[in-house]
Amino acid sequence: MTLLVVDDEPQIRTAMQAFFQKNPMGFTEVLSAADGTSALRLILEREPEIIVSDVVLPGLNGLELARLVRNRGIECEIILISGRDDVEYIKSAFKSDVIDYLLKPLDVYELTEVVKKAIVRRTGKQRHQPDEETVTKSGQIAKKAMNLLKASYRRAFGVKELADEMSLSPNYLSSVFKKETGIGINQALVQIRMERATELLASTDMKIREIGIGIGIDDFNYFTRVFRKTYGVTPLEYRRRTHS
Repeated sequence: MTLLVVDDEPQIRTAMQAFFQKNPMGFTEVLSAADGTSALRLILEREPEIIVSDVVLPGLNGLELARLVRNRGIECEIILISGRDDVEYIKSAFKSDVIDYLLKPLDVYELTEVVKKAIVRRTGKQRHQPDEETVTKSGQIAKKAMNLLKASYRRAFGVKELADEMSLSPNYLSSVFKKETGIGINQALVQIRMERATELLASTDMKIREIGIGIGIDDFNYFTRVFRKTYGVTPLEYRRRTHS
């Protein structure tokens, strides 16, 4: 299980990350992000099961992050932390189905208990999936989803769009897909796009920016960053190696 800590204060972020890494809660990975935009990218790439985020962040704040995560149909447990105890503010947080809203100064014991509650809730969802597909087995669902991803990688596509096409709930589809393939839907989409990018880099003279757009990634810098993370080299370096 993966946890993501989001906080713009380096000391708090590092301390929280270290705390959850040391405590035996079953996390195989504890990620961190300093702002909402970076957090959203990590969520799309790594699909953490639990997110602990400050509300006040540079650019995209914690409430906006929670709304975007829910709008994209990403299944995870969200815990928000804030110094504001305004009733309307708290209400807006729970509209995004956050598991809890903790007030600063943060009590470590309280945070630990809430994270444990999130783990139990998450584990319960995985054990008791709703009966949304009584005929098609989970393996067939995952296979169909993968085929749709391969056919639709060129356009803006994600969990919600995939779930809509398969007439399933995003949460159910995400859970079945990850259980059957070992990775999240967004991770699978990135893999498909990167594999297609390598084919185009090796076999065509298309500009690198055009290749990025062609595989569904309009942001050139993001494309380059993900490609380097996947293959250890930039798209240009990869092309030079394959053409040498």
